[in-house]
Amino acid sequence: MSIQDSNSSVVAPTIEDVKRAIEEVTSLMDKRFAKLDADGKYIQDIRLGSVESVSVWKSYGFSDFPPYVITGVINHNSDKYIDSVYRRPLQKLVNGVWYNIGFI
Repeated sequence: MSIQDSNSSVVAPTIEDVKRAIEEVTSLMDKRFAKLDADGKYIQDIRLGSVESVSVWKSYGFSDFPPYVITGVINHNSDKYIDSVYRRPLQKLVNGVWYNIGFI
């Protein structure tokens, strides 16, 4: 580390200059590590994954288990029976990776 005076001569930094530089670097590192730590521990986003569907009238339908949520129930022919059910997995983003959410 060097400092130039008004005559463009290189002078040695003072202890105060070095302390100030160390404090600036430490503060910047603390902020960056805090963000990395937070990003790795907390849910950053949620979404619904790819849709799945099944015809109910000629199958057993879907069982109720995580991570799926029902997103659609269709009666194609307007009678009194459900024809199709749609579901999607509920997902969370943690540290840049999407995971299916299990039991909440």
